[in-house]
Amino acid sequence: MVYVKKTRKVIKRPFFLASIQYVLSVFIVVAFILSLIPNFYDRIYIYLLILVLVQIILSVIRFKLLNVFFEIFLLALIIVGLIPYLGWLFRFLGVFISLIDMLLLKESKFYKMIEIRTIKRIKKPKFNNSSNVKDANFKEKE
Repeated sequence: MVYVKKTRKVIKRPFFLASIQYVLSVFIVVAFILSLIPNFYDRIYIYLLILVLVQIILSVIRFKLLNVFFEIFLLALIIVGLIPYLGWLFRFLGVFISLIDMLLLKESKFYKMIEIRTIKRIKKPKFNNSSNVKDANFKEKE
C-alpha cells in the first residue's frame, strides 16, 4: 500500500516481487543451515549460488540497495565457504547474514504499513469537542 499525497488515497499495490524475495530468502537460510551438515555443502552450494543470484536480480529490479549489499556479501561467503577449514566459519556467518537479509525484506513491508498509519493519525484533528473551545474563550474574557 502506498499513500499518494495528491489524491490522498491509499493505493494497494501487490507486493509480488517482495513476497517472492522473502520466500527465496527463507530458502537461502534453510540452505545455509543445511550446508552446516558435514559433506553436504558440496551438494548444496550450487543451489545457494542460484538462489542468491536470483535474489540479487530481484533486489536490483526493486531498487533495494541495502539488500543488494547483503546479497553480494552472501555470494562472497558462499564462494569462500568452499575453503575446507575456513568454510565452517563463513557458513555460520552466512546463516546470520541471510537471517538479517530476510528480516530486512520482512521489515520493509511493515515499515510501509506503519508509515501509512502515522500519516492517517496526523490527518485526524485532535480537538473535535467544542466545549474545549468554549472553555478557552471563557478564560480569555476574564
